[in-house]
Amino acid sequence: KPDETNLCEVKLIDASQEHIVLFHHTCTWKHVADWLQRFVSKSNGSPNAYVFFSEEEQRFFDLQQSLVSSSLQPNTAMTIQVIDQNMILKLVLSFDTIDRSVYVLKSRTITSILKNTEICEKMHLTENSIEDYMVTLQEITTSRILSKNELRQPISTHLREGTDTIHLRLSL
Repeated sequence: KPDETNLCEVKLIDASQEHIVLFHHTCTWKHVADWLQRFVSKSNGSPNAYVFFSEEEQRFFDLQQSLVSSSLQPNTAMTIQVIDQNMILKLVLSFDTIDRSVYVLKSRTITSILKNTEICEKMHLTENSIEDYMVTLQEITTSRILSKNELRQPISTHLREGTDTIHLRLSL
């Protein structure tokens, strides 16, 4: 939470204790991730790469984004989940002439991702129900239409080994 002194208080809460660190509001989430990586490696010896997720806004913060530009309001708190980067993947969505990339949890279903209003607005999918679209999994040399059942599976089931990106094309 930023305060009038232009500092953001970051509070790490784990099972047994709280750790508070102050960052200047112009610091990026990468600075926070670097601090967290050093802190975790000191305490348990296994550093990971981290990403930050706002449950309220249903979005991941760009590591290059400053803390102050992350919707943080002065003297207000926002709960941000720290997630191991291995738990997310990059999803490229295409519709018409629009291509957008978003980061999503591997455990989310394609249906739940496509029902996210922010994603729908970015893709200009607001005029029709998501059920009206055909979803095609685009791979390097092939593509295939996903069944309704496949849309309800975790998106990670469609991830090819050795990749961390999935490309879906939507069409009416």
